[in-house]
Amino acid sequence: MESDQNLRPKTSIVRKIQAHGNGRGQKAVTPIVSAIIAIVITLLIVGVVVYVAYVMPNQANVVSSTNSSTSVSSTTSYSSACTSGQPYYCGSLSFTASGQDHFSSTTSYTYSTNIATTLFTNPTGNAFQSLGPIPSGGTLVTNLPPNANGIIYAEVSEQSAQNLYVDTALTMARNTPYIQGWTYQPVDNTNTNQFVFKLNTAGIPVQSGLTPTFTFYPYFIKYSTVSLTTPANITSVGSSSVNEFVQWTTSLATVNTGAEITEAIITVNNTNPAVAQPLYLNNPTVGATGTIPLSSMTSTLLSSSYQYNYYFTTSKTTTDLSSGPFIAYGQNALNSQQWTFAYTNNFGACTVTCNGLLVTLALYVLQPSGTPIVVTHAWTASK
Repeated sequence: MESDQNLRPKTSIVRKIQAHGNGRGQKAVTPIVSAIIAIVITLLIVGVVVYVAYVMPNQANVVSSTNSSTSVSSTTSYSSACTSGQPYYCGSLSFTASGQDHFSSTTSYTYSTNIATTLFTNPTGNAFQSLGPIPSGGTLVTNLPPNANGIIYAEVSEQSAQNLYVDTALTMARNTPYIQGWTYQPVDNTNTNQFVFKLNTAGIPVQSGLTPTFTFYPYFIKYSTVSLTTPANITSVGSSSVNEFVQWTTSLATVNTGAEITEAIITVNNTNPAVAQPLYLNNPTVGATGTIPLSSMTSTLLSSSYQYNYYFTTSKTTTDLSSGPFIAYGQNALNSQQWTFAYTNNFGACTVTCNGLLVTLALYVLQPSGTPIVVTHAWTASK
């Protein structure tokens, strides 16, 4: 029979075995190991949440785009606030505008001094909502809401009495591919027509964590006064039918300027159209080709004369800044625009005594303020 002393070691061994596990290969989990396991599990859970909440949506909203205006290819990420999969930007945007001159690349115009641009959205298509005006520095940091669909409307104008026209043609050409068109309409409570350019932010480069920049270049034409001169009068025309050519000339007061022409009126002081039958009026405005034929003119019989008028504007008014063409005087160009009037003179068709004819050209010049002025000059042909 064993004594109690012989039993104690065995009891001690059993306790040690219980402390280290009661099966082959098993070990008890210490507090340090338990803490490490808890940390690992927590990190895994956080990683899954981050991936689902942020990585997956941004991967769905990444498109590859090329800015064709700078020929730089870049991957563009769109704000997660926008509808998933839509190819437009929304969120914080730095909108930079720089006013440029039609004639001179070294001439620019300053915001709050020379020119003005106010930004709008139009989510419903019939209610413009202001994002704010471009400040004097030329940059407005604004927020483009998701319902704008990436579209910004830029209302462009001159500051008061700066004598600047908005050059729609060059503004369209120099802001490709982000510009989609322009209108001449009211966008605020003043109910005054303004030039409004539609800009699409789709494809602008966006870097993670940075506010993207959208750059807009509106162009302007400086106005100067117009002079009109007339060639020498002619005599001894005779009574037979003969074609005559009256060449009026306009010129501008300053180089690198232009003037908008909205209407031309030819007046002949005879009520018998057979005595002076118009053929055409030359059109020297920028971009014009050919002449203005009689069929394009409106003839009106007055009390003692015939009047032939032609509107250059689509609205057929003299106060439409949006559609009248320009005469221009650029650097190293001739300061001379020829308004040749061709007509058939036939004093032999007179039913009463007529020994001469007075022909007058009147041009309506529309100033940037919207007020037209008339330059006119007369020419005579004697029998």
